[in-house]
Amino acid sequence: MKTHIILVDSFAEYLRTIKRTKSVSTYKNTAMVLNKLKLIEQKLEKPFLIPIQKGSAIAELKRHEAFWKKFEKHLKTDFLKHNYLDSYIKFIYKIINAFLSWIIHVKYYKIIGFHALFKVKLIYNPIITLDESKWFELLHCEQNLIMTPAQVKTKDLFLFGCITGLRYSDLSNLNKSNLEIHNENTVYLIKISQKTQTTTSLKLPPIALEIIKKYRRSKNKLLPYPSLNHFNLLLKELGETLGWTYEVGKTRYKNEKSVEVKTKLGKRYRFCDLLSSHIMRKTAITTLLLNGMPEHLVRQISGHSPNSSEFYRYVNYYQSYIDDHTDLIFEKILNKQNQ
Repeated sequence: MKTHIILVDSFAEYLRTIKRTKSVSTYKNTAMVLNKLKLIEQKLEKPFLIPIQKGSAIAELKRHEAFWKKFEKHLKTDFLKHNYLDSYIKFIYKIINAFLSWIIHVKYYKIIGFHALFKVKLIYNPIITLDESKWFELLHCEQNLIMTPAQVKTKDLFLFGCITGLRYSDLSNLNKSNLEIHNENTVYLIKISQKTQTTTSLKLPPIALEIIKKYRRSKNKLLPYPSLNHFNLLLKELGETLGWTYEVGKTRYKNEKSVEVKTKLGKRYRFCDLLSSHIMRKTAITTLLLNGMPEHLVRQISGHSPNSSEFYRYVNYYQSYIDDHTDLIFEKILNKQNQ
C-alpha cells in the first residue's frame, strides 16, 4: 500500500492530462511550474514525497502539516531569490492548488494538512482600459495616420476584441463557423470559452461586421491572428504610433507593499507600454456597463457567473464618469434642501 506520492512524477502526469482539456496558455503555465519544482528538487538533491493519509490520529495530521510547511518554505525561498511580485506568486500557488485538487478528486489519494497554505493576500493592480476618446481614435486612426499593413491588422483585431470582450485564446480560435448569419445586417458570434466552457452569443455591431468583411478572403479564419507575444508587441507599437506616450507608471505589489516597476532602461511606463491583449476584454466589459447595459447581461456576454468576484477585476470606471455621477447625486441632494 502506498505511503507517499512522488510530487514531480504526479505533477508530470497531471500536466499530460490537461493537455487536451485546458487552454494552451494554461498548459504552458503548468509546465513552467513543473520545471520550477524540478529545479528546486535538484538544488535540494532529494525529491518531494507527498504523504498519503492512512489514519485520523493528530500525530499523523501534524506530520502532514510539517511536510507542507517545509515544502512551502522551499517555494518562498525560491520566490525571494527571484524577487517575484505578489501577483506572480499567487499565480503559481493557483496552479499548485489545481494540481492538489486533481490528486484528491481524480486520483483519489487522501492528502491533508495543506489547506491553510499556498495563499497570498493580493491587492489588485489598477485596471487599464481604453476610454471612449481612445476607442474612437482607434476606430478612425486608419483615416488620419499613415499605417503599415501590420499596424492595420493589429488595430482591426484589437478593436474587434474591444467589441466582443473575448480572451485572446478564444479570439484567435474564431473561424467562419462561429458566425450565425440571419441576414446581411444581423450576424451573431457564437463562441464556447476554452477556460469556462461557457457559450456566448453576441449580436455583432456594424463596426465588427466591417472588420470581418475586410478579411473574408482568408481561407477559414475570421481574422488574422499573430502569436500572443507578437500581438502584444504590435499593440505597444500601435499605441506609440497613436501618440499614447504619456507617462502613467506601473505599480505592483511585493510583500503586500506597493512598488513602482520601471522599464529595463529605468524609466516610468507610458500608456502605450501597458497595452496588451487583456485590455480588450476589460475595455469591452467597462464600455458596456458605462453605457447602460445591465450587469447581468454583461456577465452573460463575458462568461462570468452571477457570483463571480473576478468580474470586477475587468471593470474600470473612469474618473470623469465617477465625477459626473457624484455631481448629479449632490445636485439632487441640494435641490431637495431648497424645496
